[in-house]
This record gives sequence, structure tokens and C-alpha cells, in this order.
Amino acid sequence: MQMYAGIDLHSSNNYIGIIDKNDKRIFGKRLDNHLPTVLSTLAPFKKDLEAVVVESTFNWYWLVDGLRGPFTGQIKRRIQSIADHTRDRKNPGADYYA
Repeated sequence: MQMYAGIDLHSSNNYIGIIDKNDKRIFGKRLDNHLPTVLSTLAPFKKDLEAVVVESTFNWYWLVDGLRGPFTGQIKRRIQSIADHTRDRKNPGADYYA
């Protein structure tokens, strides 16, 4: 099953949302900013994830660096991946669930 993960990264926590190719919400949870916790949360979905998108302003480096090993090839820039995913949708503004 094709799935897409979005991580909304804040200074002390993050929200991970996972949807399927039909925009059905599969998973959503707020987590502390702790790389092992983020990786273990994403691990059960890894084989089905087409993309992992990180939205952040300034504190993204530790998360993207930590995702590069286990999720190489799945990390995408937010703007491009949302454009790809929402190209044919009726409501392109609804790009994540919070």
C-alpha cells in the first residue's frame, strides 16, 4: 500500500501524520523531538512509505540527517512532494492532518 508521511517539526516536538494514496488517515501522533522515537514510530510503515516530508523553519537538520540513513530516497522537499500529491485533488490546501 502506498503511504506518505508528513512531519511537522517544532522546537520541542513534532507531529507525524501518515496517509495512504487515497488521503485516508492511517496514523497521527505528536512526539517529543527524539530521533530514536521518530525512527521507531516510522519503522512499521517503512516498506510502504513513498515519501517522508519534513516541514520546518530552522531546526530541521538533526531530523533530516537522522532520516537519511533508513529513509534514503524517500525524503522529499515539502513543496515539490505536496505539489506531486495534490496535483489532481479537489482540495490541494489540505496537505496534512494536524
